[in-house]
Amino acid sequence: MEAPALAGTETSFVELLDGSFVMEAGDGSGDVSVLARSLALAPPCRVEAVRRAGATWAVGGRAVMVVELSVAVLGDELELVWDGVERATRVGGAPSLVSVSELETLAASRFDTWVVRAHRLRDAFWEVEVGPL
Repeated sequence: MEAPALAGTETSFVELLDGSFVMEAGDGSGDVSVLARSLALAPPCRVEAVRRAGATWAVGGRAVMVVELSVAVLGDELELVWDGVERATRVGGAPSLVSVSELETLAASRFDTWVVRAHRLRDAFWEVEVGPL
């Protein structure tokens, strides 16, 4: 796509449901919404773009799950595992006793045994992946 107003050579961001953006990487500035609008994806979505030549950008994206957590977590990475017997939680890679009921309920609605990985985007907003164990 053509985006002459964007500076830099690459960018990576997540667009939230409210239309705001969480910038994760990039070396430029400008209105990245033009990149998000070039894709046929509804928010929330992850977008990555690289300048090819002049004002031409290669843009890719994928839908993501974003959850707003009510519990305060003192870390930016979460992993919750339920093996059918016990729950294990890791915050920032370290074992933790914290309970994150929103994520546990979400995972249990999809699988009998599960693993949840979550990465903080901003404040209480987390990008979440849920899979079977």
